[in-house]
Amino acid sequence: MSPILRMALILSLMLICQLQAQLEVTVKPQRQDYLLGEDIHVELVLYNNSTSAISLAKLPGRPWLSLEVGVAGDARLLAPKVVANYPSVSLPPGRKMAYKINLSQSYAFNMDGDYRLSAIVRMPDMKTAYSSPKSRFRISNGSLHKKFITHVRGKRLEMRAKFWQIGNKNAIFGQVADADSGRVIGAAYMGSFLNFMEPRYLLDAKQNLHMLFQSTPEFFTYSILSTTGKCSFSKIYKRAPGGPVTLVSRGGAIQVIGAVPYEKPKAEERHRDATERPF
Repeated sequence: MSPILRMALILSLMLICQLQAQLEVTVKPQRQDYLLGEDIHVELVLYNNSTSAISLAKLPGRPWLSLEVGVAGDARLLAPKVVANYPSVSLPPGRKMAYKINLSQSYAFNMDGDYRLSAIVRMPDMKTAYSSPKSRFRISNGSLHKKFITHVRGKRLEMRAKFWQIGNKNAIFGQVADADSGRVIGAAYMGSFLNFMEPRYLLDAKQNLHMLFQSTPEFFTYSILSTTGKCSFSKIYKRAPGGPVTLVSRGGAIQVIGAVPYEKPKAEERHRDATERPF
């Protein structure tokens, strides 16, 4: 090896060590499994391992943060539908900060499969960059349990209830698709599911899909899927003495009978960590 190449290699290794010592970057999905059409939420963690504050802001022509997404096994990257502009960040020395990002706002996930994800952070000097290790997540289309054909603003929609497993727990998801093209419009997690009682489904006057299903031997989940594929309401109910638990339509309103709303004791409520800051 020539002296020039040896010196270049030494300088590169020194730069890598310096970058690792100054800033550590990780990015991971909140879950490993998502339903097609669901928002993909990821957590970006930045750790300032230096003795000075680090300020990150938009650079000329590019943001300070780039998220790279690709299909596992394919070297090509997905093209973002929009280039996200992230707000400025100031990291005190020795501090770790976590940020929540909705990946679906920048990327269109139109098919199921395994995906890889990594983050690149660019420094204000426009020369230094830090990259995260790669993480992975999977998108599936789940198992159809029930569907309803509705008409909303001149379009035919399929309001779907789907079974899907998150980790080792069964769950029910809602999914909305164009009934003619099959294109998925949106999807949302509705709650954990215990197969003791057949889930109940009803459409309201606005074509929102109401779901009631058992989540534990004592508790039930009542959720509403909007026509845009979002979970617009979700509440836990506790079995009441008397008759069966079900959904009914009375006077144009959909109601839960056989169960009462459950309010968690104050001590059970989760407090957000001070370092968690949504974008």
